[in-house]
Amino acid sequence: MTEKNKIHEGGHFQKYLKNTPWYLLSSFTTKAMGFILIPLFTNYLSVEEFGTLSSLESLGRILPIFISLYLDAAFNRFYYTERNASRKRVSILFSSHFWFILFWGGVVCFLTIILYPYITSDLTNVTLYTFLVVVFTQLFSQLAIMVTLIWRANLLAKRLAIFQITISIITVILTIYLLIIAQFGWEARVYALGGMAVFQFLVLMYFSIQNKWLKFHIDFNVLSRSLKFCLPLVPNIAAGWIAMFSDRLILAHYDKLGEVGVYSIAAQVAMLMYVVNDAVTKVQGPIAMSGLVDDKSVAKNNMANFVIGYLTFCIVFYLSLVLFSQEILVYFTNLDYVEAYRLVPILGAVYIFSGVYRVFTNVISFHNKTWLISAAAFFQAFINIALNYLFIPKYGMYAAAYSTLLSMFAYTVFIYYSSQKLDKITLDNLAIIKIVLLGAVFLILIKFFENMFVIGITLFVIKLILLSLIIFTSMSLASSRSFKDKVYRRLTSKLN
Repeated sequence: MTEKNKIHEGGHFQKYLKNTPWYLLSSFTTKAMGFILIPLFTNYLSVEEFGTLSSLESLGRILPIFISLYLDAAFNRFYYTERNASRKRVSILFSSHFWFILFWGGVVCFLTIILYPYITSDLTNVTLYTFLVVVFTQLFSQLAIMVTLIWRANLLAKRLAIFQITISIITVILTIYLLIIAQFGWEARVYALGGMAVFQFLVLMYFSIQNKWLKFHIDFNVLSRSLKFCLPLVPNIAAGWIAMFSDRLILAHYDKLGEVGVYSIAAQVAMLMYVVNDAVTKVQGPIAMSGLVDDKSVAKNNMANFVIGYLTFCIVFYLSLVLFSQEILVYFTNLDYVEAYRLVPILGAVYIFSGVYRVFTNVISFHNKTWLISAAAFFQAFINIALNYLFIPKYGMYAAAYSTLLSMFAYTVFIYYSSQKLDKITLDNLAIIKIVLLGAVFLILIKFFENMFVIGITLFVIKLILLSLIIFTSMSLASSRSFKDKVYRRLTSKLN
């Protein structure tokens, strides 16, 4: 690996500081646009209509798994190797993946359309035309994704962020126009996303042709290597869909479309947690993989320090979100959706675990033991589906939320244990315990005061005081022991 390409070398903190804000801004505008649109959706759509939209989006989110067979993970894994070999090797990798996804994905889309009457049996308001838009939106998105992966692999965060922000802003404007002016109802969001998927595909294809990544060529050896890597990961991605979206379809199956709407609003608010952890791990992932390839011991030490800092940051953000989720929903939605604030602490915690396990999946992927990730996925899927079918009929959306949290916790434990057996990372367990206990204590305090006071100035002041205490106490626990030792050595060396 050349000096230019050693993205894991140098100060990691500076790289996080340089790139994370761009990813954070990009994630906010792309993943949190649903949150920004909440006031419009809740005022123009009934809970049942919003439930229909959320259920259809959940169906759409599983399609990429079958369209691309998660080849983007293989592209991300082998891009570094091919880049170091030559530009021609990158072109072969890119082209082989692109043409496979186009032909295989086209077949999957055709079969999905044939199954339209069965897939939408619980969603009677979904027309065939709307369903077609949802299906082909996913195909165009998967065909374009490799260009963004190349930008991300080279830490071109600014370029990627500006592009994604532009796409997101146009999508929101188009959604608002179709919803309010054209009065398309809940279908406005579907058509806006479909139109922008085509536009994004055309723009990114221009970049791929300009950089000579895309050619009329398929290397079946490259494709075979990639499929061997990614196919064991498909259950893992499917389990992610099961954990995050299948509960809405099960709620709809039991004629709880209204609860699907409320649950989806809570998920949109909790999605702000995903925005944060996704922005950070998008930087950490490439750095970790590059470091493991070049200097494993140093990379593992950096990953251990990252876990402490990341966990602290996530818990602080999580508690801040829980603190003010009630106010957000009261002032930005109508009364039919306010109950969603009770689900935010449950669903928000899911994203803490989903961020932590990504650190350890890097180790598993590095050792090409992706079957372990699949085994964890089967375990998670079984727990989630079993709990959903057992408890949703009686407890509705609350059962769905707790099932998601418990299955994600089980998945994280499985991944952590498997990773440590392969290549142990020495963590500061005492610091982790302190941080988690701190979060639990403050969560109890937040719920106590919310039950004691109604929304108003008094409760708001109490929450501001709690927020100050959360930030102050968390900062005192944030640094791992190894990080403190490193700072101490640097200070003493300067003094001497």
